[in-house]
Amino acid sequence: MDTSKVERIEYMFAGCSGLEHLTLSKLNTKMATKLNNMFDNCSSLTSLDLSSCDTLDAETLDKMFFHCDKLTELNIRNFDTYSASCNGMFEGCSSLESVDLTNFEGTKISSLKDVFKGCTSLVSADLSNINYNLNFPINHYFGITKQQNDIHFKSEVFPENFKINIIEGIMYSL
Repeated sequence: MDTSKVERIEYMFAGCSGLEHLTLSKLNTKMATKLNNMFDNCSSLTSLDLSSCDTLDAETLDKMFFHCDKLTELNIRNFDTYSASCNGMFEGCSSLESVDLTNFEGTKISSLKDVFKGCTSLVSADLSNINYNLNFPINHYFGITKQQNDIHFKSEVFPENFKINIIEGIMYSL
């Protein structure tokens, strides 16, 4: 299928609850601006390779992986997002342990609200290139719960080797 001129691919696989593995090496997303809810409620999805996707012109990635409960392997390393809204992008991905967002060059990312809400297994997130102006408490933005008390973020937003400590569900810097 030729997707080279498609601008809106939101909800493309939404509700595909039987989908377990997916490699989209030929998916052309260069013109896509709307990728929100693309894998919404793909509750059986365990691995997903989106390494060839071009997201430079993406405007919305909101809830892209919403409630992909069993997702453990996610390759979005080449996402080159610059100015998209990423609200709830990984919300409900309760099995996801790590995510590499090093190519998110977020000086103009419009929102990260609840980006990791419900990611109860998350122990590693590389946000090193996101320069996002945060106001504390940051759990409003990231939606991280108090079970995740040892998450390290390396970013210009935070001091070198910034560590989050969560007390009573509110995040503080150490």
